[in-house]
Amino acid sequence: MESEEQPNLVSTVLFLFGIAQRERLPGTLLIRWLGDVGVPATTARSALARMRAQGALRSHRQGRTSDYELTGLLGDSFRRTRDTASSEPAGAWSGDLHVIVFSIPEAHRGARDRLRRAARLAGYGLLQPGVMVAVQDRWPQVSAELGPLPQHAHALPGRLPLPLERARCLAADVWHLDHLSEQVNRVAERLERAAATPSPAAGPDALRRYVGLTLPVYRLLSSIPQLPPELLGDDWPLPRLLRALARTRADHWDSAGRYVHGLLETDRHH
Repeated sequence: MESEEQPNLVSTVLFLFGIAQRERLPGTLLIRWLGDVGVPATTARSALARMRAQGALRSHRQGRTSDYELTGLLGDSFRRTRDTASSEPAGAWSGDLHVIVFSIPEAHRGARDRLRRAARLAGYGLLQPGVMVAVQDRWPQVSAELGPLPQHAHALPGRLPLPLERARCLAADVWHLDHLSEQVNRVAERLERAAATPSPAAGPDALRRYVGLTLPVYRLLSSIPQLPPELLGDDWPLPRLLRALARTRADHWDSAGRYVHGLLETDRHH
């Protein structure tokens, strides 16, 4: 994904799956909802085709149309973001960090980029060139997504045991927690200011308003690693953002959700 527009389109598609509360949706409705939020139909179809070619979506033919299902590491990333937004805690932490050490020649830059992308989607951060770290071992998922490496390329998993204070410092550097903290506070403040604005009636305007308010939150949540409390400071602002998100969802979800689920119900009977 080489432009900023494409990752933004991918996150919009994922967000629509989230609103629908499903991991499989009719392509006709995805294109319609993307149109509701300002994405032309031709651009929407191209984005879905690229996601399918990259293994992020699996298509299922339904007569003359297709359903799309989230799959692979992008589906895993979608579920982790959903869990973060639901305030579900990260899994139990062993106290070790997990690493992927890799050496891939410049001649195989494409394979190196695929490894980095797969590792990031799985929750790894870059410690230094050739070394990525995470709090959970997701090497099996990364290697399955990556497939065989080219000749003279290597990637190996391992563990990195560290004292807690050293692990905290490393996590702050790897995941840029100070910068993330500033972003989280900024987005939370924007939601808090918008809290008093009433939602439009159920329909495309309600969906557009809900997406405009909350999609930036989910984009940010997708970049926040699910770190255990031991690695986060007491002033970590994610709870503030989740409170603001919960209020926004309470104020705006009904109209947007009724529109989306009404179309899903209509489609089910056709």
